[in-house]
Amino acid sequence: MKANELRIGNLVYNGFKEVITVNSIRDAGVSGYSIETIKPIPLNEEWLLKFGFEGHDYTCPENGTLFKNDTFTLDIDDYSQLVVQKDFSFGISDLHGEGDVAFSNDILDSVHRLQNLYHALTGKELKTKQND
Repeated sequence: MKANELRIGNLVYNGFKEVITVNSIRDAGVSGYSIETIKPIPLNEEWLLKFGFEGHDYTCPENGTLFKNDTFTLDIDDYSQLVVQKDFSFGISDLHGEGDVAFSNDILDSVHRLQNLYHALTGKELKTKQND
């Protein structure tokens, strides 16, 4: 992991596999830990729910197969929402229009990347629901 991938407030693993909040960033270290020991937290459904995303089921019209938590959504303002699919590709949906989503080929593979994307879209920090 490189220090320039991080922002103050990001959640990462320290060298002891403990979740820490980044409070300082230097070329050689992050929050008092060597940069070599800092690891990204893999993004998963549990983290999406912690951040306030809502899971949505999908039923296949062809065969009726139910896919639990096929997509996850989080409103980012009064007009749009961030949509994350089960494979962690993401897009933006219009809340008042057709609701079509253009998904990126990029994958949100870590918690800090999701936090950075949310900040880029809203100018606000993405925090877990327990921190609100």
